[in-house]
Amino acid sequence: MHAIINALSSHTISRLAQTWVHTSQAAVFDNLLAFGNPANRFATYRAVIRASQGPCVPYIGMWLSEIAQINDRYPDTVPSNNRDLATSSLINFSKRTKWFDILEQMLKFQNKPYMYPDVPHTMGYIEGNLVNAIGLSPEILQTKSREIS
Repeated sequence: MHAIINALSSHTISRLAQTWVHTSQAAVFDNLLAFGNPANRFATYRAVIRASQGPCVPYIGMWLSEIAQINDRYPDTVPSNNRDLATSSLINFSKRTKWFDILEQMLKFQNKPYMYPDVPHTMGYIEGNLVNAIGLSPEILQTKSREIS
């Protein structure tokens, strides 16, 4: 979604003023711009994905920038008040907890399966190419997939 928004708002496309005048999609595009606006920490986008019940592929850039900000804002270690310890600093678990909260939000979408029906023609094409590329049968690939997950 963000790739589409970025492409449509690029200079090359946005300068086509006469084209935008003749399209009824300008209002839809304005809604998309609000959706992808990084202001207020992507508040509109967060509200939409929070309300999402089904699986989705979230925009990872938002969470990566939060992880980077946490990394910059909080130190890796905090000073120790205990003089008996051999080290004068301790691991900053507050920073790690903030990272975990972000990762938990990202990973919650992996727990919801996509309910797409199998299309025999497409499955045959994929399996045939996998067999040709790797040289393993679909049964072996399925077994390997179960071992990994």
